Amino acid sequence: MCNTMKKWHLIFLLSMMSPAVLCAQASSKNPDKLNGLKNIDKIVELKVGDKIYNFEAYDAAGKTHKLSSYTGKYILLDFSSVHCGPCVASADELRMLTKKYKNKLNVITFSADKKGEWLKGIKDEKVTWVSLNDGTGLRGKTMLKYRAPSFPGFYIISPQGVIVETWVGYEKLTTGTGYLEKHLIKYLKKA
Repeated sequence: MCNTMKKWHLIFLLSMMSPAVLCAQASSKNPDKLNGLKNIDKIVELKVGDKIYNFEAYDAAGKTHKLSSYTGKYILLDFSSVHCGPCVASADELRMLTKKYKNKLNVITFSADKKGEWLKGIKDEKVTWVSLNDGTGLRGKTMLKYRAPSFPGFYIISPQGVIVETWVGYEKLTTGTGYLEKHLIKYLKKA
């Protein structure tokens, strides 16, 4: 098989594993339910300019948090998995941002991992920011609302709870301002 064919074959296989495809497959078997969700097809994905979906999730200690309790400052919402190399690579910069901009920014990671994996990841990456999980994995309402089929997925949310920017991916920069900070700086200068 030629390299181009292999590349397209791999892209096709990876796309088949996205949450949207998994949801479509699951909903075809039971169109009314997916992880306890009714009318899965009616979930509207969020985009820039939309108000946040105010999800509830728990931290490592089991305490429940609502996303809205972090408004009032900018929020960097990070959708992540311990199985994602770029997610793990972003940990150093997330830690730095949490410390450097503590008066202007709340950094929150939402994990789609199973509880054990997620808790191990928090320990391994020495997470100093808020890390949450709702136990529903890739097929939960939060993942679907924030259309997080690829990791890491980032959302910048205004202090008023409005999505102002979103992107997928992370690149560890070796000099100068960090990759995430480059996205955030224009907003944080206003705060």
